[in-house]
Amino acid sequence: MIIGFYVNTEKPNCEITFDTLYSLFAGKGVEIFVSATAELKNPAITLLSVDEMCQKADVIVTLGGDGTILRVVPFVTKYDKAIVGINLGHVGFLTEFEKNNNLADVVDKILEKKYFTEERTLLEISVNNATYFALNEAVVGRGELSKLVAVDVSIGKEYFDTYYADGVIVATATGSTAYSLSAGGPIMAPNVDALIVNGICPHSIHHRALVISGDEEIELSNKMSKAWLMADGNNLAVLDKGTKVIIKKAQQSVRFLHVNSKSFFDRLNTKLNRRG
Repeated sequence: MIIGFYVNTEKPNCEITFDTLYSLFAGKGVEIFVSATAELKNPAITLLSVDEMCQKADVIVTLGGDGTILRVVPFVTKYDKAIVGINLGHVGFLTEFEKNNNLADVVDKILEKKYFTEERTLLEISVNNATYFALNEAVVGRGELSKLVAVDVSIGKEYFDTYYADGVIVATATGSTAYSLSAGGPIMAPNVDALIVNGICPHSIHHRALVISGDEEIELSNKMSKAWLMADGNNLAVLDKGTKVIIKKAQQSVRFLHVNSKSFFDRLNTKLNRRG
């Protein structure tokens, strides 16, 4: 097994945790590749690009939080690699371990393959002849504008409604506990094959989040002079008036490696109640 590390060096104690894990894996004779958001002090490593690291490794270990995982998702998807996260942040809803876990036990379970993998739905987002992927959500929103956007929403090529709002979110079940939750959307277990359409601060007295089949194709059409397309917290494109964004479930998925026996609902209570 070849291990790849993606390290968010902005997180406190990231180098201490990384050095410990690196020594444990190296002590077992494991080949290791490393990518990081900045230079690490460990002289034993050679930093690679995220793409090259994900291409060479069998399992990708992230050190950071949920945002760190989201940065790596396009690359692990590209090369069909499994990912496991160690939380160095606050909530870390997508991560499997905490920094205070027994790291030697973590290493042993990974190397002895005492884990199972879980497939998570990925969004395919098409706009202006370009294609992007997202694990949590795609958003057509006002970006830096100080006024509402107007977005026509069609589902399965059938016009549904026009949203006058700060934006419109299309979220996966995984993303139901992220931005969509903050916008009042429902929580869905990750094995639910469905998508959420949810307005952000809509100027409406009848708005409700909509849960639809995961097989539906959604079209978001910008009716204003300008809007922004975002996915998993990243700005992807500026949308001129009339620009259409097509969103659907991708053929490929994201594989998460799990060792803990905690259920989604146990994780929901433990992680999100920290902020509740």
